[in-house]
Amino acid sequence: MNGIEQVLEEDRSNPARLGDRRYMTVGLTLCTGVCLSILASAIVWNWENKQLQIEFQERANSLSTALQRSVNENLEVVRSIQALYTASDQVTRKDFQKFVQPSFSRYSAIYGLTWLERVSAKDRQAYEKAVEAEGFSNFQIYQIGADGKPIRAAQEQEYFPIIYVEPLADRRKVVGFDVASDPPRKLALDKGRDTNAAVASGRITLVNNNQPGFQLFLPVYRNDTATNTLLSRRANLQGFVSGAFQITDIVKSSLKDLSLDKINFYLYDNSATGQESFLVRYDSSTKQLIDDPSREDAPLDDVGGKCQERTACTRIFNVADRKWMLLILPTSDYGGIAAHQGALAILAIGLLMTGSMVLYLFMSVGRTAEIQKQVQERTSELKERTTELEIALERERHQHQRIQLALRQMDELRASSRATALQASAAAGGADAALNMASGGTKAVEQTIEGMTTLKEKVEAIAREIVLLKGQTHQIGNISTLVSDLANQTNMLALNAAVEAARAGEKGKGFGVVAAEIRKLADRSKNSAGQIRVLVSDIQMAINSTAKATKEGTMTVETGMKISEETAGAFSGVKDAVNNVVLNNQQILLTAEEQANAIQQVVDTINAIKTDGHFTGVGSDKF
Repeated sequence: MNGIEQVLEEDRSNPARLGDRRYMTVGLTLCTGVCLSILASAIVWNWENKQLQIEFQERANSLSTALQRSVNENLEVVRSIQALYTASDQVTRKDFQKFVQPSFSRYSAIYGLTWLERVSAKDRQAYEKAVEAEGFSNFQIYQIGADGKPIRAAQEQEYFPIIYVEPLADRRKVVGFDVASDPPRKLALDKGRDTNAAVASGRITLVNNNQPGFQLFLPVYRNDTATNTLLSRRANLQGFVSGAFQITDIVKSSLKDLSLDKINFYLYDNSATGQESFLVRYDSSTKQLIDDPSREDAPLDDVGGKCQERTACTRIFNVADRKWMLLILPTSDYGGIAAHQGALAILAIGLLMTGSMVLYLFMSVGRTAEIQKQVQERTSELKERTTELEIALERERHQHQRIQLALRQMDELRASSRATALQASAAAGGADAALNMASGGTKAVEQTIEGMTTLKEKVEAIAREIVLLKGQTHQIGNISTLVSDLANQTNMLALNAAVEAARAGEKGKGFGVVAAEIRKLADRSKNSAGQIRVLVSDIQMAINSTAKATKEGTMTVETGMKISEETAGAFSGVKDAVNNVVLNNQQILLTAEEQANAIQQVVDTINAIKTDGHFTGVGSDKF
């Protein structure tokens, strides 16, 4: 027996061990299914995280591109004004107004567009009067004092007052404000003059609405003058075109058609420091832009916790000469459960499939155990049935032997019945002969009666006849003795048959009834034979009396006739008795033949039972 067969044999001999092993398989399947489900879910979770990162980068790029485009579009308006001055010898207030007016309807972030003209200290008074003549009463170049109120600008070498401003109706009071009086803006103006490039201010507070904004300055030089050197640029500077922009509106216009769900962003001016660097932030929970520096929320201190790499969450773009940084951060619930539905679905499906498989295996184990129990019960029942069948086969063998013995006995009984039939046939023949002789005796008596009248003359003849009759009655006595012996033998055979029928049991019950009938017929034959002997004895006595009378010769004819009549009656009784013997012998013959046929049927039945028992034994052996 190899190892596998030994294990299987041990399992069969120890069902509890087999059940533990099957439940161990169920547990292993459960652990494997759960682990694979978690592994697959983790893989999908990681893939979804990567997809979220890709999606986040795409959304960040879209936001950065939209914001850069919005800034560029707004700044381009100022560049177009610069181009106007470059292409024109003189730009009047009306020309300026007509040129810039369409831009306000196109770009809502433009707070104001202005022309800052360079005014030297020596030309200040004349310049103020010229502007006042244009309709600006009490015009003067002014600056903002420490108390926040406008005051006449201090004495400087040069001034850069706002001369043209649009929209004028809302910005009229800013006309004459010396932009160079504000130190940060003065630095921006000097830088733009010296570099001949656009210069942007840092975060400023717009005059009318107190909203955060910034200002762009573009230098304009006198036409047909050199600008290739620093000295030439400083000497030939005519003024600046400027645009003031609301930072919040620039950002708001860039957010159109963008999805910022669960994404916050912060806009900083990297060219500034401290709180001056904060420009605006977006809160996705309220979908609002917040420009209050006090509500900055300090995201720069926690970028690492929300972004794997700082560069992945920041975008740098140019606003004139300044660097703005866009910091884009996902919210705490960005990429939460809702973003990992695939992983959760994989986990749920895996656990469901694992649970289904474990449930199926568990039910299968239970069903297998039940089937095994049934198999064991059926095997035990089969062993019991086999034992019972072996006992039945052993009984069948003994029964077969008894049937063989019964067959032999029935054969002997059949032979005995046939012998009885032959003897009954012979007895019937003897009875026929006795009947014929009785008929002859009757005729003789009748002749005796008829010849009574001549009795005297024929005494001698009667004596001879009486002697003859005496001999015949002697023969009848012998025949009745033979019939009595035959009846005794028949009775013995019937007794033997009854004994054998009793030994045969239920199968010989019918034969016992037949044997009983045969005994009754034999008794009746014996009784009839006894009656015949009595009658024969009476006849012999009558004959003796007749003979005596004949010898004496003294009997009268009447006495002789009477004796003859008695003799005739006796012969008639003999005839009837013999006839009864014949009928009884014929009945014995028929009964013996029926008995022989019944015995043959019993033999055939026993042979059939024997054959069935043989087939049963063969089938049992095969089983």
